[in-house]
Amino acid sequence: MKSNHIPVFIIIVTGVEFYLKIKKQLDAMDIPSMHISELHFHYYNKGTDFKWLRDNMNKIESAYSIFEDEQSCLVFKNMLSGLIYPTGLPFINLYTEGEYFNTGIWKCGNDDTFCDCGCFDGDTLMDFINCTHGKFNKAYCFELDNKNFITLKKNVSSLNQELQNKINIYNLGVYKENTKATCGYEGESDGCEIISSGNGKPCELVRLDDIIEDCTILKMDIEGAEIDALDGAKKLIQHSKPKLALCVYHRPEDIYEIPLKVKEFCPEYKIYLRHHSYNFLDTVMYAFA
Repeated sequence: MKSNHIPVFIIIVTGVEFYLKIKKQLDAMDIPSMHISELHFHYYNKGTDFKWLRDNMNKIESAYSIFEDEQSCLVFKNMLSGLIYPTGLPFINLYTEGEYFNTGIWKCGNDDTFCDCGCFDGDTLMDFINCTHGKFNKAYCFELDNKNFITLKKNVSSLNQELQNKINIYNLGVYKENTKATCGYEGESDGCEIISSGNGKPCELVRLDDIIEDCTILKMDIEGAEIDALDGAKKLIQHSKPKLALCVYHRPEDIYEIPLKVKEFCPEYKIYLRHHSYNFLDTVMYAFA
């Protein structure tokens, strides 16, 4: 390539957590930018194995048939394609604002009981409080990581007493059974996951069915344990039929297994998919009955 075809200078910015803010700043400065991300988790290599695709085609086709709108089907096809052939998909075309509470799929009410699994430091809890203007019934918040739980406890204690009285926090993970386990991290992360080996920390896992009797909103962002946690919440889901917001991007199978399991538990659920990032992160299944 001739030198006169090369721009005077090129700035390359890489980021994960703050990519949206970076892009907005570049747009505001009229600086053309392109965002291409191929961020993968350690187990996503199975997506390139076409035997995996063939073996699961029946489930994939069944999941595709239950979505309620074209946007859900578009997200499903593109995110699944990214697992099979991960190269430069146009995630910006899939991006939807309003994660969890402002998607337009379902709305919060003044008498909602919120169950937040994977509460982190309480960020989604605070979104829920803002969305309801503090007018809600109760909130149950589960956070497995000890450091995150300390921050969560501090953040909840900063709220007024009326709100504090309606919030229950648990330093527990949610799972298909009540058991002791080991949790750890994949690299530097703001969340931990259940691990079978390595230098992890002891933790306690519980079935939601044994902790709470009723909720109207159930959210799960628990690093790949969603499918097992659903088994531990089957009675709750069938009895209460809560509005659902379940992350389906932590494992390649989640994007079809989780919708199918929810439909199995409660056939009257209407199932939607939305994608809330410019990369592989933050694909969420929404449902209501």
